[in-house]
Amino acid sequence: MKLNQQLAAANEKFDALVERIRTLEANEFKNKAMLDVLVIYGHFFTAITTELEPKLSEIVFRLNALDECTKEFDEQLDAIPRTRQPIGQAQLNIALQTLRTELTTAINESTQVARTAAITSAYPTEANKVLFAIFRLGTDTAASKLMELYIPKFHDPIELRPPLISNLKVFLTYMSKNFGITNSHVVAEINL
Repeated sequence: MKLNQQLAAANEKFDALVERIRTLEANEFKNKAMLDVLVIYGHFFTAITTELEPKLSEIVFRLNALDECTKEFDEQLDAIPRTRQPIGQAQLNIALQTLRTELTTAINESTQVARTAAITSAYPTEANKVLFAIFRLGTDTAASKLMELYIPKFHDPIELRPPLISNLKVFLTYMSKNFGITNSHVVAEINL
């Protein structure tokens, strides 16, 4: 009886070791595919630091300057004596809100233009842009886990790759539809 218990315990340990080996082999295959992509697109990742950093610094500088202008405007507006006529105050509030909206729009547009210019020069092909976006998804999200399945496809010739990884617009539309904010207009209104 004791021998059977020891044999059963040994079999359980053996089965656990076999399962652990399978898991390690699966992880090795997945990590090897990702490492291969990193090696193939090494120049792509080098461009991130060499080309984007100065452009991002310029964007931050511009945003800080716009922020200072907004603060100065708010200070000047606060210095204007308040009128007791509700109609004038309401019109002033509307004008202020309109100005803030226009400033926000201008900031967003200038930031978008700078980002677009930076992405276009650092990532000349659609596949480069999609690959950059994939690596920006994080490591433990539903979107990143889905895209891990596509990493080996970057080794395929361009014409054989699925549109999801060879066309940035298709990628962005798919990600927005499946992983985006479902009520983005509400979030935007709250942020304003």
